[in-house]
Amino acid sequence: MLKQELIDFLNDNNLEFIDILKDEEDYTIFRMSYKFDKLELEGANAYADEECDGDKDEWNYDFFLPYLNDMAVDNVNDILDDFCEDELDFQFIAFDVPIEETKYNDFICSISIKDNGVNLEEYLLEVME
Repeated sequence: MLKQELIDFLNDNNLEFIDILKDEEDYTIFRMSYKFDKLELEGANAYADEECDGDKDEWNYDFFLPYLNDMAVDNVNDILDDFCEDELDFQFIAFDVPIEETKYNDFICSISIKDNGVNLEEYLLEVME
């Protein structure tokens, strides 16, 4: 498909460690990581501090990490939507932000030409097995 154009666009939009897993004529599947910037991490910290009066595990797992996950999913959705515009479809699966490395959120994604009959979700699940 549009492999180099896709990689360049993703790199320009805070996405790193892009790895093309499968590049077929009808679809492309790739892994990538969304890198949180300093303001996003500070926002997640402030939110968790404001909302949580409990212990560190509650702070992390009920507030801080879900905030980062939601932010990454929203941002990746917007980035892929900008890339795909009206000609392409996309699907992605977000992994949870790991407590050991909160600077990144990993994703596995698929892109195909719109209305070509390709079941992107099926290909994503196949790659994850």
